[in-house]
Amino acid sequence: MPSAQKAYPDRPGLTELGYSERYECQVIGLNRSTLRRYLGRRPSNQEVRKTLLPETIGRIHEASRATYGVRRR
Repeated sequence: MPSAQKAYPDRPGLTELGYSERYECQVIGLNRSTLRRYLGRRPSNQEVRKTLLPETIGRIHEASRATYGVRRR
């Protein structure tokens, strides 16, 4: 199940900092039902691609002996 933590890995949610879900929704101005719907949804195709892209680029870079993208003379 996707979470706000995965969507914003460098920004912990208020619930991870010890605040209640109700307080978190009050602060950001969301209905709790909206937050629950967001947390329970499947990731979109774009989110999946954005997650897989850095891994794919890293594999291509390693497979090219770290020369892919380096200027040649």
